[in-house]
Amino acid sequence: LNGEPGKIEWQSEGRYFNSPAIDDKRVYTADGQGIMAHDRKNGKKQWCIENDETWTPPICVGETLLVDGGGTALRAIDSGTGDELWQVNENSFYGNAVGYGGIYSLIDSPEGPVLHSYSDAASGSRQE
Repeated sequence: LNGEPGKIEWQSEGRYFNSPAIDDKRVYTADGQGIMAHDRKNGKKQWCIENDETWTPPICVGETLLVDGGGTALRAIDSGTGDELWQVNENSFYGNAVGYGGIYSLIDSPEGPVLHSYSDAASGSRQE
């Protein structure tokens, strides 16, 4: 919201089931059918990844967008282009968090839940 209090600046029609992620340039949504990036100021669609099974809210980390790959992968997307940077496949991802210089993912393994830490969103390098 800008300008006149309560005035809608722009809107986008779609199936939205979770919270958007926002950076200084774009608003990102995922709805189980695709991932979309809209210009933050005017709402114009910047890019879209169709037929994507991401249901959880995306997470912005610098110029990288982290998304759930249908519950079985953690994927990093270039936030400017929508191109995939890297992907980690696991049995099942329970959730992701970002903070204090790392990405933290709780995954399922045959031995039970395991917490993974990645030090770099752009490359996917794992902290030891």
